[in-house]
Amino acid sequence: MMCKSLANRQADFLTRSLFLDEKYGESITVLDGRVQDGEREASGENVILPRSYIISQRRFVDDSTTSLSNHEVLRAKQFIEMLEVFEKYQAIWKQNIKELKERAEGIDKQRIRLRGKLMDFYNHVFSDEEEEDSH
Repeated sequence: MMCKSLANRQADFLTRSLFLDEKYGESITVLDGRVQDGEREASGENVILPRSYIISQRRFVDDSTTSLSNHEVLRAKQFIEMLEVFEKYQAIWKQNIKELKERAEGIDKQRIRLRGKLMDFYNHVFSDEEEEDSH
């Protein structure tokens, strides 16, 4: 009986501790101005606004405007960086194309020169065979 009452006391103590911890957390969020789960309002499809925006739509508009301005600055900076990278790679590509054209011209000249040598070799081999056949 005494053990059961001790277990009940421990359970009660734990329950009260959790309750106090929950209330303490709620108190801190209120004092910090953070939004609690129950203090939200839907303003559209899958959009939940914090209570501070529900109370003052001007704050919502100001925060949205600031956020969009910051996004625009960030986007412009990233665009400039991407443009610089693109121009750098474009210069590299142009250089590579120029080098590849020069190599292709060199290969073409070598092919023409080697074709002449191959024809000379071919003619030489067949002329030797014809001379051997005639003896």
